[in-house]
Amino acid sequence: MNNNMAMFRDSFWGLNGFEELRKYIKQGNEFCKEVSTLMLERSELEMHYGKVLNKLAGKLSKSATNCIGTLASAWSAVAVEMQEEAELHKNLGQMLSEEVYKPLKVLAENQHKARKPVESMVNKALQSLTDRRSEEQKAKKLAFSSAKEREKLSEQLAQARAGKGKSTEKDISKPDKTKKLQKRVNTSDELLRKTDRDYHNVAIKAEGSREDWETAVYKASIQMQMLEETRINEMHKQLQKIYSCIAPLAPRQVQSCERLNEAVICVDLNADLRTIVDQKGTGPNQPNQHLLECYAEDFANSMDVERRRDLLQSYMLYLTQSIEVEEKGREGVEKLMDVYRNKPGFADQETQDDTQHRLVHLNSMLSFLRGSQYKISCALAHLNGKPKPDHQYSQYIEKTRDKQGLSQSILKLPISLLWQTFPNDDYRGAADGGQPDPQYDARTQSVVSDDDEFETYEGDDAAFKPPEYNSIQNSPEGRCEAIYEYTAGQQDELTIKPGDVINVYQKQQDDWWQGELNGKVGLFPATYVQMIPS
Repeated sequence: MNNNMAMFRDSFWGLNGFEELRKYIKQGNEFCKEVSTLMLERSELEMHYGKVLNKLAGKLSKSATNCIGTLASAWSAVAVEMQEEAELHKNLGQMLSEEVYKPLKVLAENQHKARKPVESMVNKALQSLTDRRSEEQKAKKLAFSSAKEREKLSEQLAQARAGKGKSTEKDISKPDKTKKLQKRVNTSDELLRKTDRDYHNVAIKAEGSREDWETAVYKASIQMQMLEETRINEMHKQLQKIYSCIAPLAPRQVQSCERLNEAVICVDLNADLRTIVDQKGTGPNQPNQHLLECYAEDFANSMDVERRRDLLQSYMLYLTQSIEVEEKGREGVEKLMDVYRNKPGFADQETQDDTQHRLVHLNSMLSFLRGSQYKISCALAHLNGKPKPDHQYSQYIEKTRDKQGLSQSILKLPISLLWQTFPNDDYRGAADGGQPDPQYDARTQSVVSDDDEFETYEGDDAAFKPPEYNSIQNSPEGRCEAIYEYTAGQQDELTIKPGDVINVYQKQQDDWWQGELNGKVGLFPATYVQMIPS
């Protein structure tokens, strides 16, 4: 295939991209059908005209034979010319019927039949994606509701143990009140684990359905382009046949023939395909990956600090295990690709294409999991009072809220990045050249110890022992004054200007301090301030 040829597979994406392509291909098919009908009418008209003209020529020839002389011979010549012209029109009508009308009719019928299963394949994949998204939304809502109910019960249990809950003398006399609350908490924990697991599984299936839909659109676009190329080439051939039929006619049709010739020689397959892409295309593929959401990740949700840390670390474990599984799968596919490259005859082209598509899907799934992992790591960093980690995905994540108010993060990663293999996430460096604290990364790696994604979650709580956490003290360590201007680059940072007086609550080893300015708590670089003597 010509490398400069426009490709439908790269140009009709988005939820309405394939629909736009389908409409255009259908219009082309209808155009082909309409042209075939018009050529049939033209064929019948030409044959009828030739028949009538030949009848008139016979009458004229018969009349001329009853006369003698040069005048009669001249009219006999006219009759011969009329017969020849009648034969030309008759032949033209037959050629239009056999060589133009019938091939165009067959082409339109065949393309209509070939188009239906292609459209059905995409519609089925789109319906599956729509259903999966609906299931994902329901599972997500249920998981968040379970988490919210669990936190409510935890607060009630804590109040009951501290004796702060509203209770009557009759309630106080019941020694098993705390046990009942604890039982409800345990039941809520089991429900929360189940709903979280269900949401995780449904989200994975939804991503798989999205990848299946992309594959269906990709393959369907290729088949649609093949149909369009066939239609353009075949109709171009019919134009050439019409030209060859009309060209031998009388000189009075020469001018029309020249105009037709100009139209014929201007037919350009590449130009037609490019026009379709430019005017009808919806742009290149831009995957919208709905990242995994965690209730504890949204700090707008009220939650115990240690409970929030445990849940975030649990999600990090799930994602890390899933990433390991997908990376092993990708290694196997890459080895298979190496075999194909080293042994060209090892597999046919279709098998190699399927393997390549599988590699694309694995990279896409890894980006989905890594993007989700990065979000959780940011939440953990914020919870632990550490800077938000740096990651190449950060600029491609859009955060919104749905109609129910639930957080939703969408990863819009360029196709080119799907083929890159990223190292472990890079976190925010220390202020002015310091080194980041490796404690968090080492701790995250240490929790991966089992191939079953959810086994640790259901086991001993010791598996989720939270890291050390330095909470903000009740009183500041001191105060400092900003001597340089610093604009916050991330949500957990403070914007400071020269002269601002900041209450310092925590001095971290990486020269990022935690403080409060105008009621807002956040991080700022220690090298931009000077302490105020007490």
